[in-house]
Amino acid sequence: MKEFVLRSLRIMLGHPGIFAVFCFTVLAQVGWRMGSAFCYRVIFDSGLGQRDSAALIGALATLLGLLVVFSVAVMAQERAMSRLGTLTGKHLRHRLFEKQLAASPEFHRRFPPSDLVDRMGNDVGNVELAVVRSVPDVTLELIVIAAAVVLLFGIEWRLALVVFASIPAVMYASKPFRARASARVQSAGKANAQVLALTAEAATGYLPLVLFRAQPQFVQRFLKLIDELGNFSGQAHFNTGAAGRSAVVASGANNLLIIAVGSWLAFSGYMTPGLLVAFLAILISIGEAVNRVTAAVPMLARGAESMVRVDEVLQVPGEGGDPRETNELAAFRDEIRFEKIGFGYSGEAPILDDLSFVIPRGHAVALIGPSGSGKSTVISLLTRIYRPGSGRMLIDGEDISTATEDSLRALITAVPQTPILFTGTIRDNIAIARPSASADDIAAAASAAGLDAAIAELPAGYDTDVGAGGNRLSGGQRQRVAIARALLRRAPILIFDEATSALDAATETIVNRTTLSLRGDHTVIVVTHRLAGLADFDDILVFDRGRVVQRGRHAELVSAPGLYAELWASMQGVNTDFAAGTASISVERLARFSFLAGCTVETLTSLSTLFLLERQRENRYPFHQGDPGERFYVIARGAVEILLETEDGETRQLAVLRDGDFFGEIALVSEVPRTATVRTVTDCIFLTLHRTQFLALLEREPGLKERVEALIASRIAGQRARSPAPPPAAATIVEPAGK
Repeated sequence: MKEFVLRSLRIMLGHPGIFAVFCFTVLAQVGWRMGSAFCYRVIFDSGLGQRDSAALIGALATLLGLLVVFSVAVMAQERAMSRLGTLTGKHLRHRLFEKQLAASPEFHRRFPPSDLVDRMGNDVGNVELAVVRSVPDVTLELIVIAAAVVLLFGIEWRLALVVFASIPAVMYASKPFRARASARVQSAGKANAQVLALTAEAATGYLPLVLFRAQPQFVQRFLKLIDELGNFSGQAHFNTGAAGRSAVVASGANNLLIIAVGSWLAFSGYMTPGLLVAFLAILISIGEAVNRVTAAVPMLARGAESMVRVDEVLQVPGEGGDPRETNELAAFRDEIRFEKIGFGYSGEAPILDDLSFVIPRGHAVALIGPSGSGKSTVISLLTRIYRPGSGRMLIDGEDISTATEDSLRALITAVPQTPILFTGTIRDNIAIARPSASADDIAAAASAAGLDAAIAELPAGYDTDVGAGGNRLSGGQRQRVAIARALLRRAPILIFDEATSALDAATETIVNRTTLSLRGDHTVIVVTHRLAGLADFDDILVFDRGRVVQRGRHAELVSAPGLYAELWASMQGVNTDFAAGTASISVERLARFSFLAGCTVETLTSLSTLFLLERQRENRYPFHQGDPGERFYVIARGAVEILLETEDGETRQLAVLRDGDFFGEIALVSEVPRTATVRTVTDCIFLTLHRTQFLALLEREPGLKERVEALIASRIAGQRARSPAPPPAAATIVEPAGK
């Protein structure tokens, strides 16, 4: 707290006008507190004691003058400190806002949005309040106490010694009661917890209590507990009150002692009655000052703690404005080149390893591969969200690590996996990319993104308020706004990172057509898991474990053995018609499920007719950890994440599954509860199979149940060997559909 007070005073020194006003107000208030005491001396010794009317009037006039100055001073202090608090809060909020906008992804992982909002709001508010209220009060009252102590010894040192010698006795008087009060409060807290636990237990177990007529038993238990609670609470209340009362009694006895000693000193001629009154008035000022400091300390402590939290953010090393970023990138003319790039997140295994490839200007290039293969990491490096651990990324031979921020952002723009919209209208959100864009430009970008039809259906059209984070729009609409924003930017290099993941098939076709039409004038880089729209791309880079393992056009890759052909095959054979409410999965696709391998064609044909169509919007939960497992899911379209809640209460993402993947197969043969949660990342269409229908087929296919159980057991064992974390078991084991 000391450091916070000193820092606040240094901030005040940075505003000379405010500091001058504060100094004046402190002097005026100390003058009133101390000066009034000496006016009392004149009043009692000269004015009343000697019946000197001039001295009496003079003392009263001085008191009036001091009061006027004091009144002006306190109002001036309120005005000055309010201004200082406002300036301090504005300065801290400005720095925090700039910091979070310029910070790296590591910064935002360390400080999530809710934390930053809390520091911007609650913590800065605490600092501002402490600067306005606590710092002036503590500073003033400490000066008052110091001045009063000097004056007490100046008036009568013997009486002053009595005062300070008696302080420990006054403080000790309440100590026994305070100790007992603390113990009883703890006991009362434990008893209260037991009362609440029994109340909750009785509420949740109401039905069996009624059925077994067990209410009287629980009433007796409850009465016993509240008797204990009442006993401890009563003792706690008594000792708490007694601690305060004993302090008052001790203070009264101390005052009586001081008055008695002071009266004897006055009677003996060591001091006048007026000086005794002045002494007592100053002593009262010390007591009031101590009370004010005590009252200000909690607020001051909160301000100091909040300042530490604000500094924790502000003192993170800056990410922008690196002196190395001095090269201006010219217009894109030739190629993007990755040379021996290596990258891994802090404290984790490398994601990219010696990665090299070239993307010529004007080409449409797709990056595909399993989750975690490094596709999105490549995009994060190219957009300089992260920097590589080794190697170089070049645009026309210029290393982008030394490019200025403005020139890099002028060349490259991207649509991230998760679209981010801001408070405002659809028009506002699209125009962020190019504020000078005309209404026609915005409409053209929206049309190219397949958004114009949706906008036409909205009552306010482009002026529709999207709500906080775009919550008034669907996931697909938000994605299309983000795509329109990128198209409006007209950057030479356009990047789409799973940009069509939340779109329906018709809109995805429109966006893919627009994407391909941009090549030539633009270089288009698309990260996707949907391979059906890649037939006309100029180049496809297939990633696996941080390296490019295949490269070519769709026709070449799909006909050659390798990962691309496997991924292509895994996405075939699932058909849905949601308008008609029908869905189907081919026998060939079922045969690729590892736990169904070896089944007869007749069994697979029967099984293919049992799947039902289910659709869920984004951010829904097909099931939660602990739910009973009954159904097996195949993702026809969309993406889900598998989440595990650990023993310490944290939620960890195990996997992200997309079109063609499946999960929950053990629910077909066992009633084991779900041991993980599934959340839809986008709007999803599932094909689902219920356990009862599957079990009916087991009689036709000997050994099928054993094969499923053996497969799950081996997979659990393998996950345990790879990770110390609890593996996803039973109903939530996940497997890419092509494996």
